[in-house]
Amino acid sequence: MGVFVLGGALGALAAYFFDPGNGADRRHELRDRVAPFLRVAAQPDELARREVSAEAHGFSQKVQRPPEEGVRDPASYAEQDVV
Repeated sequence: MGVFVLGGALGALAAYFFDPGNGADRRHELRDRVAPFLRVAAQPDELARREVSAEAHGFSQKVQRPPEEGVRDPASYAEQDVV
């Protein structure tokens, strides 16, 4: 019985959006309302990609540059006991 209800709902939805008179307007309105939500949902992936790219670039610069005399590695500060 649930399959028939689902099929009926999908059929009604298809008839609503593919109506020859107003279906195109309804589809365009739906697209205009949904697009901003999809852009926001895709944003965390872009932010994570940028963060990984920046970390990789920083690491490559650190590896390529020879250590300077008298300058300590910032990671060695974490090893000190803070009083």
